[in-house]
Amino acid sequence: MMESFTSFAQNFEDVMLWRALRHVVNGCYIDVGAQHPVIDSVSKAFYDRGWRGVHVEPVPQYADLLRTERPDETVLQIALGAEAGMLELNVFPDTGLSTAVDVYARSHHELHGFEGSKLQVPVLPLRTALAFLNSKPVHWLKVDVEGLEEAVLQGWDPGTIEPWIIVIEATVPMSQEVHFATADRILLEAGYKFVYFDGLNRFYVSPQHPELVSAFEAPPNVFDHVQVSENSAWCQLASSKLRASIDERGRQLTEALAHLAKVQETADARISKAERSVSEMEARCAVAEASNREAEKRSLLAEGRASRTEEHTTKTQERAIFLEAKLASMEAQLVAKSKQLQDMQRSTSWRVSAPVRIVGRPVHRISSAIRENRITSGIKRRIKALISRVAHFIRQRPYAKRLAVAVLNICPPLRSRIIGILIALPVNSAQPHLTSRASPLTPSSDWRPLTFSDLPVEARRIYLDLRAATEA
Repeated sequence: MMESFTSFAQNFEDVMLWRALRHVVNGCYIDVGAQHPVIDSVSKAFYDRGWRGVHVEPVPQYADLLRTERPDETVLQIALGAEAGMLELNVFPDTGLSTAVDVYARSHHELHGFEGSKLQVPVLPLRTALAFLNSKPVHWLKVDVEGLEEAVLQGWDPGTIEPWIIVIEATVPMSQEVHFATADRILLEAGYKFVYFDGLNRFYVSPQHPELVSAFEAPPNVFDHVQVSENSAWCQLASSKLRASIDERGRQLTEALAHLAKVQETADARISKAERSVSEMEARCAVAEASNREAEKRSLLAEGRASRTEEHTTKTQERAIFLEAKLASMEAQLVAKSKQLQDMQRSTSWRVSAPVRIVGRPVHRISSAIRENRITSGIKRRIKALISRVAHFIRQRPYAKRLAVAVLNICPPLRSRIIGILIALPVNSAQPHLTSRASPLTPSSDWRPLTFSDLPVEARRIYLDLRAATEA
């Protein structure tokens, strides 16, 4: 199956040349008026298949593009003519219409509205400019110089450079009017054979390669397996639709990207918010866990305290029961003691011994003070006052008087001492009821002395205690 061929040329010039020269490997070409390295380029398909050549392009815009796109090829930024010199070129940017023919330049401006500028460029004959090829085989030469094709051929020497195929533009620029008479004469005189006209260009074959003539018997057709490049005018409609579709897709993509950016921004914000919420939730969980641990600790402490409280309550209840029992026992004892005390206080011996108890306690304290040498005048006064009160008590109670007299008679020295104290008391003493020197202990007319045996048992015991206290 034949390999497909992508055509970049304006009018399928590259298709016809490739049909004739496909058998040549790494061939060489000369492209005079090369213009763009890709758009409408006759050499692009050959370059992609390993061919290399020379480009002659005086317009700086395209010469720079060729140097950039084809760094391994020779680019001559000059014009070709019959003789060396300078040439005023009418340059129309971004087109292939730049020309040195002023009539064509005015037509481009007046009829088609193109704006141009003047540019001085150097001119060399083809034989001089390409002398460096040194008779190297040149497989095709294309001349497209907007009206100066004859001048280019006039500077050519077929003896030094003899391309296998020569392609010459043969119409007035931007028209179908043919203009090739001089160029055709030069080529025919050099032995070249005209083989094909495509409506724009005329093709000539070198007399040295008549085998190539048959390749030009038919125009480009389906059997050439041609595909046109996306920049070709032949697919301008499809390219326009494709570009429009691409632009629309680009617009949609831009809108989608903008929407995606907003969605991403919203998602990022929601993610950030969610992350903050998660962080806050984790913090709250940590606080809750700490609180839970603290609550468990407090619960354990509370359980311990409750256990201890329960134990204490049990012990307290046991203690309360014990104390209640003890209290009941003590109350019973108290009642018994109270009854016993009441019985004792109601007894005759208790009433009889009241003076002795009254006197006995102070006497005991006095005796103790005497032994310890603590007797002072103040103590004496208190003793006298006490004796005065006791005397007053006895005087009011006759039964006590008799008992006191009986007791004091047993100890005459004590009796004499007490009587002396009572007599010595002043009338206005602490006992205002004593209005005379008479002692309540002075015997009455019916008095008779009592003996020890006349005293009751309790009185005898008190007497013995008093005696022991005074003799100590």
